Amino acid sequence: MFDLPIGGSDAAVPPESDDGSGDGHGAGSDDGRPSGTDSERFDPVDEFVPASLPEPGPFLREGDAEVLTGDAHVAVRDTARTLFEERGVRDATFGYVLTTLDRDRNHPDAGFRYARVPGGDRDGDSDSDEVLRAEFTPTTGFCPQGGALATAAFRAWNADPERHGFDRVVVRVSPTYHASDAVNEQLADAAVSDP
Repeated sequence: MFDLPIGGSDAAVPPESDDGSGDGHGAGSDDGRPSGTDSERFDPVDEFVPASLPEPGPFLREGDAEVLTGDAHVAVRDTARTLFEERGVRDATFGYVLTTLDRDRNHPDAGFRYARVPGGDRDGDSDSDEVLRAEFTPTTGFCPQGGALATAAFRAWNADPERHGFDRVVVRVSPTYHASDAVNEQLADAAVSDP
């Protein structure tokens, strides 16, 4: 659904410039041309590099939430990458699976941050349920894909909850996004109506 060739085709990117995400698409600049080598543009897939990530927003810091860092962040990102590859959650501008944005040094204030919340049962009947909060920060405050990408991430995470080990995953878009209130309201409504 989101795998649209915009600003160039896969043929414009040499196969040797693969960004290491395993998605078969090469690293490219905004106009489809490669910008630097993989090691110059992308952080290693197995490393947590805070300088390449947005600051955690207020949604991730509310209540008992524990913002994930280090190996915990990398493990969740790896799971997200698998789910996003399967469900086609791709950034159409850059031509890669959306989790690759977390490692793209050209966009250090964009990507996903995660927090774990223990005891997040919907009905309040259990304190053993664990909730993952995922906050997406688009590359710009007016990214035309921001809402669609956050919604696609929500759907990918929640399509098969047994795949990730959390009782549920709640996705929001960063308040730096111009339509964050409307998008987050829709995401909250979708989470409530989810069976």
